[in-house]
Amino acid sequence: MVARLNRGQYGIFITTSYYTSNAQREVLEDGYPIKLFSGGDLIEIIKELRLIQNGQLDKTWISSVLMQLHSVAD
Repeated sequence: MVARLNRGQYGIFITTSYYTSNAQREVLEDGYPIKLFSGGDLIEIIKELRLIQNGQLDKTWISSVLMQLHSVAD
């Protein structure tokens, strides 16, 4: 996938799991123009945005995301 990026493009790879040390090292050493987001990163972003209410994701936020997804699909 990285090899398909054209000059000036930037890639984002997201997983709810994790990236191996080798994968992370390859991205850094080869200077690929990509950002890796792991499950831990996603949790930190959710915490920073204060999207957790009573130990669960904020249902109002989830509803708004789902509404936006449905409106784009229509």
